[in-house]
Amino acid sequence: MSISINNQSYMQALFKTNTASDVNQVKQSLPAIDNIAAPKPSDMTDIKNLRYISNIKPEEVAAHYESIKTAASKALDETNFENKLLAPNDYHNATIDKIMAVPIEVKIDRDEVNTAILYNRLGISFLDVKRVEVRMEILNLAQTEVDNDADKGLIRKDQQLALTKKIDENLEKLTAQRQSLLDRNNGDESEEVFLCNLSNKEVSSYKPMR
Repeated sequence: MSISINNQSYMQALFKTNTASDVNQVKQSLPAIDNIAAPKPSDMTDIKNLRYISNIKPEEVAAHYESIKTAASKALDETNFENKLLAPNDYHNATIDKIMAVPIEVKIDRDEVNTAILYNRLGISFLDVKRVEVRMEILNLAQTEVDNDADKGLIRKDQQLALTKKIDENLEKLTAQRQSLLDRNNGDESEEVFLCNLSNKEVSSYKPMR
């Protein structure tokens, strides 16, 4: 696979060590960063009212959901010491609890860099908000599966309603958590530190193509 001179220069700038000069090189190589003006007070209100600030990829949410569902089912089976007959409703409950409990790993995708820097300038942790938003989407997938199982007759109507109520309550908690993160206007991470961390994340996740 051939790499153009421009792309090669970009990669070299991106994967250097995090000295002050290296941060400047990374900053210059990221597209349009210098064109991001400091947000106006009215802009802050507008962007905080967006449904999501991150670009959530459905395939990544689905992968998270399947992994969590598998872990929840395994844990439920292993702790069923009385050998009770477990039904789909039990597995749904366990999955919902697991969704709210497990750490959610997220990263700043290349198409989110400018957005992340903008929010960092507002004192808002983009990654923390993205974790909440991804968790919300995982819960929405759980709701879809609950509804599908209800349509198939695998769970009763009252069980569907109870599971839906549980999901809605958790979504409300996450919505409040997200708003709390967005309301923070004084961050403790400078843009330079943010860019250093960003370049380090890029290095750690970089895998040479063969």
